[in-house]
Amino acid sequence: MNVSPNSDITAIIAINKENVIYQFNKGAEILLGYSASDLIGMKKTNFFLVEDEYQKFQQDIAKRYNINNPNFDAYQVLADNDDYDAREWTVTKKDGTTFRAHSTLTALKTDTGECIGFMRILKNVDAQKKIERELLRKNHVLNEAEKLTKMGHWQWNTTINKVTWSSNLFNIFEVDPNQTLNFDSYFNFVHPDDKETVQLSFDKSREDKVFYELLHRIVTTSGKLKTIQLLGEVLTDESGNVVELIGTCQDVTQQRMAEIKFRGLLESAPDAMVIVNEDGKIQLINKQAEKLFGYSSEELIGKEVDLLIPIKYKPDKERDLDEFFNNAMPRKMDDDNEVYGLHKTGREIPLQISLSPLKTEEGILVSAAIRDITLQKKIETDLLRKNHILNKAERLTSIGSWIWNTVNSDVTFSNNLYRIFEIDSNEVLNFDSYLNCVHPDDKEMVDISIAKSIEDNLFHDLLHRIITTSGKVKMVQIFGEVISDNAGQVIEFMGTCQDVTQQRMAEIKFRGLLESAPDAMVIVNEHGKIQLINKQAEKLFGYTPEELKNKPVEVLIPESEVDEHSNHRKMFYKMPKTRKMGEGQELFGNNKKGKKIPIQISLSPLKTEEGLLVSAAIRDITIQKKAEKKILEAKEGLEVLASKLTFQNTQLADFAHITSHNLRAPVSNLNTLIEFYKTSETEEERRGLFEKIEIVIKHLTETLNTLIQALKTKSETTVEKEKLEFSEILDKTKEILTGQILASEAKISTDFSKYPNITYNKVYLESIFLNLLSNSIKYKSEDRIPEIFIQSLVEDGLLKLKFKDNGLGINLKRHGQKVFGLNKVFHRHKDAKGVGLFMTKVQIESMGGEITVESEVNVGSTFKINFNEKR
Repeated sequence: MNVSPNSDITAIIAINKENVIYQFNKGAEILLGYSASDLIGMKKTNFFLVEDEYQKFQQDIAKRYNINNPNFDAYQVLADNDDYDAREWTVTKKDGTTFRAHSTLTALKTDTGECIGFMRILKNVDAQKKIERELLRKNHVLNEAEKLTKMGHWQWNTTINKVTWSSNLFNIFEVDPNQTLNFDSYFNFVHPDDKETVQLSFDKSREDKVFYELLHRIVTTSGKLKTIQLLGEVLTDESGNVVELIGTCQDVTQQRMAEIKFRGLLESAPDAMVIVNEDGKIQLINKQAEKLFGYSSEELIGKEVDLLIPIKYKPDKERDLDEFFNNAMPRKMDDDNEVYGLHKTGREIPLQISLSPLKTEEGILVSAAIRDITLQKKIETDLLRKNHILNKAERLTSIGSWIWNTVNSDVTFSNNLYRIFEIDSNEVLNFDSYLNCVHPDDKEMVDISIAKSIEDNLFHDLLHRIITTSGKVKMVQIFGEVISDNAGQVIEFMGTCQDVTQQRMAEIKFRGLLESAPDAMVIVNEHGKIQLINKQAEKLFGYTPEELKNKPVEVLIPESEVDEHSNHRKMFYKMPKTRKMGEGQELFGNNKKGKKIPIQISLSPLKTEEGLLVSAAIRDITIQKKAEKKILEAKEGLEVLASKLTFQNTQLADFAHITSHNLRAPVSNLNTLIEFYKTSETEEERRGLFEKIEIVIKHLTETLNTLIQALKTKSETTVEKEKLEFSEILDKTKEILTGQILASEAKISTDFSKYPNITYNKVYLESIFLNLLSNSIKYKSEDRIPEIFIQSLVEDGLLKLKFKDNGLGINLKRHGQKVFGLNKVFHRHKDAKGVGLFMTKVQIESMGGEITVESEVNVGSTFKINFNEKR
């Protein structure tokens, strides 16, 4: 086959079996810089290929066919196996410069299958590489924006209800990135109180075909409450039906944009070759064409090329072919219009086609180098979409991106960075354009930082002021990355610049408020580390801010209260809201010297870009505590005094009643006898009345002595106390009553095991034991031997003493109110005077106690003494 094409787009080089070049088309002349006349007839096979890459080609073919002979002919192996090779090469031009090219190497065979040579087709791919590098650079800038701003982007295909999230959006929602998503997956995270608003907004966006910005809350997988902001756009098909919603989602809870990750770029497909004659019949295709269109060569050879063209484009393609054959020269097909091919399955494929004439014995043929640009079209669309998302993100967060070529000093700003600096977007920028905007007081610092970044080959973040063209002073924060060449020399800086003027103003205001607070203020992060303190905190705890920065807050807490404080902190983070800490409990701080300080703490949550902080307002209440102590002591003293006066008033009233009752009768009786005495007529009558008067005076004297003794007991303000054993007091009482005990055969048992002793007045306790024990014997039942049981016990935390007997008992329904009255007797007995129980009650009450009785006639009595002494 005699081929003599010329092309300035596709290089075609053909050699025969002896490796002699017999075809070198116009495209090869343009791409390689050689003329065809210089090379045709020369035995040069690989003169334009890089040796290392050619060796790699040899190794690949050897590995593919398991060849161990180092001297094998790789070209012949491909021909023998009816195979081809397609890859990228570094091609060296005649002038020594190089470019990257896609190469297809194919054996040329006769109709009988005999190999007569080889053909290599080269296509310069530097332009495509440049697009890929630009996409990578844009992607890198967007990734930097993601790291800085905590933003994610999303797509919702409404036709199949499929939702796609960027990686960082999974992080924001705390969702497994392998999870398949639909609209409900997102909607389930919406806060219950916001669901109706969100649903209505999405419904309205689809109805109006305009996306309405959303600000709402979500509850993440771990239960965290976040606020997100959604920006988006509604896409429709040619019929105006909504098919997709796209947009961004920003976690504005912490005022940072989420990192946006873009999908990777697909590898570009290699070129397909289709040879067509003047009648539009396909004469030859290569393996890449089979792969591209889905047909085998047998299915296409001899068929109309229209088979590979969509119907709507056929008239245009027929015209293009006619024009080509009328003026056969290398050209691109429809350079200004989109070209599409038709796959065997009916799918349309966007293509880039280069046409070259081929002169053969059969006539002029057209060689079409066809490249599938589906990926390129997708990349262009993605680039527009990502630029659109990036521009929206920049406007939302006051961020712009920049590139500085340090070799030629050129500077490139994104659109929003022009807005921040207030520079005309048409202005050509260099490094001085930026430096001229730097505030004069900050220029030296900026110069030093940039010089250090170049020296260290590492960008050092910058925070400084600028003066815009309108004279506004702004604060900007710059993050960046250094790009170096193979020699390690810095050739480029790229990064982001954010206008943080408002944040800095807010920070200054916050610091001013912190310092003006009357209380000590301590700011702590989620890990319990101190972030900030004010002057009052320095004064209270004795530490400087430098000594406390990033120290655990436990350094300010007494060791004994660390665990309790940890519990308080955990409870606060479960439900962060303004509250007092340890309500109703005493709290203490620890100063630098180790002194415990009584404090009062109020907690408040602070939401910041770094996360949730806790603001603790701490007040020293030492003086307040001292005042409270004095007030409590005074109150307790007043309560004791009031109780004592109340008790004494009650006793005084009782005593007045007893005195009135017990003296009125004998005095009245005495007055009556005296009147009788005055009117008596005989001496004998007067003697009898006088004896009666003596008896009344004797009883009156006894009553007065008893009342005086009771009054003395009640009025004693200080009574001597000592530790007394109950068993010893009982033994002494039994010695005094030995005669009565023997005569009555009384059985006395005790149980002092609970509490064997008491601190009490010895005279009173002996009197109590003597009165109660002697009464039990005195008023014994004639039907049984007296049994007396004495026991110490504790009830309700108070020490008590119980005397129980089986004597005559008392009718409490009849005499209950006067059991302990003076001169009150309830049984006929020669020694009954009604004084013992009266004095016992007086003595017990004077010591702050009380006595009660339970009794049943002919069963016995139980006297219980409550000493009101805590045990």
